Formats: sequence, C-alpha cells, structure tokens
Amino acid sequence: METKRAGRNLSTFASSAVLMFALASYSGCGQAAEALPVADLEQGFWVCDYVATTRGVYATPIELCSTIMEQLQTSKFGGDFEALLGWWRENKPAEHQKLEAAQAGN
Repeated sequence: METKRAGRNLSTFASSAVLMFALASYSGCGQAAEALPVADLEQGFWVCDYVATTRGVYATPIELCSTIMEQLQTSKFGGDFEALLGWWRENKPAEHQKLEAAQAGN
C-alpha cells in the first residue's frame, strides 16, 4: 500500500513539475522552451532525468524533456554535449537526492 502511494506521489510530483515547464514553454506568443531561463531549464532537466531514472523513460513526456535538454545544452554549454555529460555526471547524485526528498515530503 505504501509503495502504491509513493508511486502516486512521485507521478503527481513529476506531472506537476513537467506541466509547469510545458505551460511556461508554450504559453504566450508561442514561445518555445528556449525562452526559459537556464535555471528553469536545469530544474526541468533534473525532473525529467529523475523520473526517467526511477520510473522509466516512458513515464516522462519525451518530446518536452528532449526539448528541455537541447535548450539546456545550447544555453548553458554552447551546444557541447560532452560538457553537458560531465555536468550531469557530477551533479546527478545531489540533484536526484533533492528530488527524492521533495517527493518524500508530498
């Protein structure tokens, strides 16, 4: 029973976070995710990464998560995938821990 509730909490958390980015990305004048600040792109990236890691890639809105990742790669790393990969490796444990703690608080 607790496992089902934890799964629902994670799904609700992830859905809320991704919905926030979808609305921000596609609201007003048809602006795309590239209009988002890097900090928002980072947050969206980590939500997508965490959900894909813990629930599977098909638990994420793949198109939106891909757009967020591409825009983050362009905005923060000048298009350098290797730099993005190094940043991801370095920060993944701490970022996933933050999201796990936030999800547990729901």
